[in-house]
Amino acid sequence: MIFDGLLFNNKPDLNLNRIPHINENTIFTNNQLDEVKLRDRIRNASNDLYLIDVESPNYRDEIWNGTGYDINQQTNLDISIDLYKRISEVIRDERPGFRFGFYDVLPQFKYWRRSFIWKARNDYFKDLSKYVDVVFPSLYTYYQNQQGWIDVALDNINEAKKYSRPIYVYLWPMYHDSTQFKNQFIEPDFWRLQLETCLTHADGIVLWGGSGIEWDELSPWWQITKEYI
Repeated sequence: MIFDGLLFNNKPDLNLNRIPHINENTIFTNNQLDEVKLRDRIRNASNDLYLIDVESPNYRDEIWNGTGYDINQQTNLDISIDLYKRISEVIRDERPGFRFGFYDVLPQFKYWRRSFIWKARNDYFKDLSKYVDVVFPSLYTYYQNQQGWIDVALDNINEAKKYSRPIYVYLWPMYHDSTQFKNQFIEPDFWRLQLETCLTHADGIVLWGGSGIEWDELSPWWQITKEYI
């Protein structure tokens, strides 16, 4: 299953289901959850499934890093987890049947340092997983090492399986914009490898990216993607 989350300019209807985002800037006021805004946003939502994207450093960094990777020091981490739980509680109260998941939280993405501490922290998030319908890991591309990407992808997907929820992986057909390969599309054989890996080991893919770029129907990555739709 492949979902459309693409942001290319002048992109046509791809005949794919979409997963709209609810970003923190639409439900926060002064860097704090605004429950009135959240309720309004949920009340007016019309799609079947949504992604909740909270990436504020005050909360997201704690989910990723906590307090120095010490699993016994969870105070700040718990504050962040409680925020995600509260968002979930408000959503369930406003619309009990509303389906959603959080972006790149369950599990916390790791490329390096995928250690027993990382796995223990992911175990610590299990209670949060009870509040969501799906999990949305992010498996963007930072390096040209294909085997390295496969190893990272399988480790992160295996961690996501701990939560017993459908796994919809976020993939970007370009290299991450924090890398030296910024603005470059992933090589066709590498992109095919990513699609096949995620469709084999996860439940689906959300295609992401393209902001500020014109849509190209003949782009190699899209021609390959159509083979899997």
